[in-house]
Amino acid sequence: MRRNYTLAGLLLTLFVAAVASSLIQGPVVYRASLNQWTWNGFIFALPLILAAVTLTGARWSFMAAVIYGTVSLALDISTIAQELLRAQTASTAIWLSALTGLLNAALIGIGGNGFLDVDRKSSLPAAPPPSHQSPSSAE
Repeated sequence: MRRNYTLAGLLLTLFVAAVASSLIQGPVVYRASLNQWTWNGFIFALPLILAAVTLTGARWSFMAAVIYGTVSLALDISTIAQELLRAQTASTAIWLSALTGLLNAALIGIGGNGFLDVDRKSSLPAAPPPSHQSPSSAE
């Protein structure tokens, strides 16, 4: 259960980072409103939904968080590469993408570990108690 809280905390931290990023850099303007809804849903709604589902104890939410972290990390890396090629100095976008990239890498690691870790106490059947009576004493 401790991993559930850690994963939910990371997802909420990514949500706060997305809000801070949109406040610092300003909102992104798209030509189509569907693109705006899709982007905002991915950046803002998905981490909140995954955090809530993780707190319910659903094991599949760990894998969903790994997938979310992988896609977000790829977007962070591409943002950093694009900003480094375009700008002469380090911009705010580079630092924000580096920070969220580290958070996404942690999300991938913790989510993958939580998904692959199976509670050994509950998964293995209990062994029968040993028989202390020897066969020769049964006579």
